[in-house]
Amino acid sequence: MKSLIAGGCLAPAQTDPSGNELAQAIANCPPVDPIFRIESGVNTAKINRLSADDKCNIFATASEDKTARVYRADGSLLSVLRPPIGPGNGGKLRAVAVSPDGRFVVTGGWDVAVQRSRRPQTLGGTTDNAIYIFDPNNGALLKRIGNFPYDIKNLIFSADGKRLAVTMGGNVYVLETEGFSEVFHDGALGDIPYGAAFGPDYSLYVSSFDSTIRKYSPKGRLLASKRFKQYGRLYGLVADPSGQYLIASSIDVPGAPSIDTASMKVVGQLDPAGLPNAPLAVLTASVDGNVAGGGGFINTNTGVSVLRIWHPGQTYSDLQLKNDTISAIAGCGSGFLIATYGQTLMRVDAAGQTQWQLQSANYDAYEKKHSAFLASDHADRLWFGLGVGADDPVEFDLLNERLFRSPVAGNALHPSIENLLPVTGWDASIDPRLGGVPLYHDVDETFRSMAQIPDASGFVLGSEFQLWRYDRFGKVTWQYKPPAPAYGVNVSRDGKLLVAAYGDGTVRWHRLTDGAELLALYVDRKTLAWIAWTPTGYFMSSPGGDNLGGWHINRGFRQAADFFPMSRFREQFYRPDIVKLVLAKLDEGAAIETANSVSNRKPAALNPDVSALLPPIISITSPADGAHERPGNVSIDYELRSPSGDPVDSVDVFLDGRPTDVHQSPTKTADTEAVKGKIDVPIPDGASGRIEVGLVARAANRKSVVAKLYIEVDATPVQDDLLKPKLFALVVGISNYQISGIKQLQFAAKDAQDFGNLLKRQENGLYGSVEVKTLTDQEATTGKIKEGLAWLSDQVTRHDVGVVYLAGHGETDAHNRFWFLTEDTDKEHVAATALSREDIDVTLQSLRGRVVVFLDACHSGDAATGGGQSSVDTNALVSELTAVGQDMVIFSSSSGREVSYESPDWKNGVFTKAVVEAIAEGKADLFKTGRITSSLLDAYASKRVGDLTGGRQHPLMYRPRDSADFDIAVVR
Repeated sequence: MKSLIAGGCLAPAQTDPSGNELAQAIANCPPVDPIFRIESGVNTAKINRLSADDKCNIFATASEDKTARVYRADGSLLSVLRPPIGPGNGGKLRAVAVSPDGRFVVTGGWDVAVQRSRRPQTLGGTTDNAIYIFDPNNGALLKRIGNFPYDIKNLIFSADGKRLAVTMGGNVYVLETEGFSEVFHDGALGDIPYGAAFGPDYSLYVSSFDSTIRKYSPKGRLLASKRFKQYGRLYGLVADPSGQYLIASSIDVPGAPSIDTASMKVVGQLDPAGLPNAPLAVLTASVDGNVAGGGGFINTNTGVSVLRIWHPGQTYSDLQLKNDTISAIAGCGSGFLIATYGQTLMRVDAAGQTQWQLQSANYDAYEKKHSAFLASDHADRLWFGLGVGADDPVEFDLLNERLFRSPVAGNALHPSIENLLPVTGWDASIDPRLGGVPLYHDVDETFRSMAQIPDASGFVLGSEFQLWRYDRFGKVTWQYKPPAPAYGVNVSRDGKLLVAAYGDGTVRWHRLTDGAELLALYVDRKTLAWIAWTPTGYFMSSPGGDNLGGWHINRGFRQAADFFPMSRFREQFYRPDIVKLVLAKLDEGAAIETANSVSNRKPAALNPDVSALLPPIISITSPADGAHERPGNVSIDYELRSPSGDPVDSVDVFLDGRPTDVHQSPTKTADTEAVKGKIDVPIPDGASGRIEVGLVARAANRKSVVAKLYIEVDATPVQDDLLKPKLFALVVGISNYQISGIKQLQFAAKDAQDFGNLLKRQENGLYGSVEVKTLTDQEATTGKIKEGLAWLSDQVTRHDVGVVYLAGHGETDAHNRFWFLTEDTDKEHVAATALSREDIDVTLQSLRGRVVVFLDACHSGDAATGGGQSSVDTNALVSELTAVGQDMVIFSSSSGREVSYESPDWKNGVFTKAVVEAIAEGKADLFKTGRITSSLLDAYASKRVGDLTGGRQHPLMYRPRDSADFDIAVVR
């Protein structure tokens, strides 16, 4: 009910609607239940269109992942635009246009309203498609313009932004952009119009799949309609700024003809010399007359596709793409923006030189066949490549909650079985057969993968659109429509599970008896962060992985949807116990029941009410992103909402990811209705250049996602040597525990001393001064460590670096709470005597400067006896320490439930040995620059620890994905 009212589908007064009123409200609203979506920070599916403002200060994408994303000119993400979505195609975006002045972004595609409509279709269309107009700075939905008969194919602004052309199947509309009312409409186009371009006088040119280019007057009179049969289905269209000629492209025929707008005759062609004999398809122009063309075709001999940039005067430059093809291009200043089918996004100059590029976070599911997609007997371990086939392989170990690079497959991992039954024609084919007899399937369905059941009772085929299970005689036993093409399938050797590698970047486990999905996994190939979740949403993840997925919640058709990462629901939905049971139980309900019976946590529900758990939402409405300010107070306007209905307690201010002393209690308590507020943010003296301002709203114990704004501070930079930071460190290591019941360690205290000495040697190098407080053995009591944390909080300013190092025993209790066992911890009363995660967290959240944490607290499976799995849930610990979204880096000695090792051979714990080698001996200085960054330290430590432990221990580093790498030490 609350969701229907919030979405505008029920009036606020309709708190007790009749059955008919409720049914009508549901029919008039997009789906109100939460929808789990991947959120990797970039598009996760094909980018269909690109558009930029006239100065290329911002640009936007439209993607089949059902989001449009707005980026700054440097490729940093500004906002994510979320129209309402539904199952299947509902909400996939085909078109996007940024207004020339950058004030708004328009997008559209397959509207979810079509799925909800009860109106009959007319001539294959409906009147429920729409375009959505967004504020690019904060993602607010400003307006929805509906009643279009087909899904939206293209959106084009006139040069002055006063008109907008909208194309779809057999139709073109032109709207004025003051109120978005219709100027004219032609519904008699013979085929789909993909190309559109305005002339300087508002005349409009439209190209369509029937080989026709149509010319309209500013008032919509059809002035000319010329068919160019020799060019097949026309796709791209560019108008000369002077209005004298057009350039068109086709998806059937190579070349880009130049067409005189007066006579509508071909008068030339852009030079095709050296291009492969393939269509260019996509086409665009830059502001100074360069024209770029490219298309979704790879030369089968070389594996290369080409983007050609023609310059005035018929010279040209080529950009070659290896094993990828172009899906969209747009002009950007004198250069271009390019999107590929592999979701790579790049900006190139007029000469085709890459200025920057953003790679997809998805692993590449293509060619996950044969020995490139391995599974254990029970499918609880997988081995697969992050690249094509088996390139860049990793192993995922469900029961040990870890994912790690694995150049060679581990033991007891098996490829799919392919030789028990005579199945043929399944590899990139539309004609699969069993024993030469064609199998039943949909028309024109291309198959990509196959796995046979170990007892030869049947097999599974994966296609571009479906999974099919057949019995041994070729009869279909079930079919399942997955979220993306199934490029790899494998059946567990126990014959109970099917695992599939999908083109949306996920791996999913299905029950073999009926195809029901049991579990899904998404891996960020750039960071190796991952999240695994059940259909209900219970999850486990690596540190940072809880931000890779979350709940999309529609708010009707006239408000932007909300998105909440799973990091905001850890208390209720972080349940590794359920996730690890679901494959064994073959049923999520049974896994939940079993986990509840042995857990001391609040019982998990099979259908939890997410609406009562939603955190507040805050967005910045002013100033605009990139505004120029001077040091001093800057007034920030914000909008605040609490979807759960809980009152918002405070709004907190962050600068460059670190907390400030500025907090505000909203003057009007925010609830489900948005309220506006204003807060003064102090920009410190000495600041200059770009500064990130962040706002976080708190309601009860829930925190919003950080609302961010970049401000350019106009001030003279202070001399570099005056800005050299100080380093303050609290270093703790405990080998000898005085209380019985806690296993003694050999080298934790020595690790702390070695690490503290390592930091001191950085004085007058990277840091102006270094002050280290070291506590070992009998000094490392709970009280002394708390005093050390308070000291650290008092010392670290905005310009400094704070370091916390903890080596010893840790423990995660039955309630999933972490404790660091201090020298005076009583094992029988841990909660009263140990150092809690909250004690550490309070200090880390209070530090004003950069924060770096080193954790080596997983030394044995049981602090009393040693051995087995670690009692510390490292993934949960690191994720909880970083839950607010602050800019901090955490190094952990191990991942998942791994044990951290020490040995007399090393005279250290292996993790600290690797860190000391990396810095003191300069072994992490891989590029011989004399400087060691956080990423270089992570790379060296990970490899060194893996080598020394024979692959049993895998250190990890967590750094927020939008946080830049930085120098952590210099070689001395």
